[in-house]
Amino acid sequence: MTLESTIGIIKPDAFQHRDKICDMIREAGLIVSMGKITVIPKGIIDELYGHVPENVKVALRHYMCQDLSELLLINGEDAIARLVKVRGEKSDSALCEEGTVRKLYGSPTIQVDEKTKYFPNALHCPMTPEEAKAQLPLFDKVSMGKYRI
Repeated sequence: MTLESTIGIIKPDAFQHRDKICDMIREAGLIVSMGKITVIPKGIIDELYGHVPENVKVALRHYMCQDLSELLLINGEDAIARLVKVRGEKSDSALCEEGTVRKLYGSPTIQVDEKTKYFPNALHCPMTPEEAKAQLPLFDKVSMGKYRI
């Protein structure tokens, strides 16, 4: 096992459930060492989702940058893989396993256009150590409304 750090973002559709989500993360043996409650800046969306089509980024900016989210700094043994398991392994909440954050708190899929869907799926987290390494600095870029310690 490897001690790792990663981030999680409780998205606006699940913000009201943030305490329950943090409890789920802790119950998985992970440490939520800090949280920042804030409205996500639009530039952060481009950094998190640079790989998605522009029309999806527009939907993401509208969805994630209009209301409160909570950024979490999470640590623990194999934190990246364990957080993915807690979150749910599919983008579509409806396809996630019972008892995962996305299954419990994700919202229905949104059709962006004829070919593109967007999944307001409660929790973002990196899937790989490389993604975590790239996304961890975003935690410090985002100013906060208040801290959770």
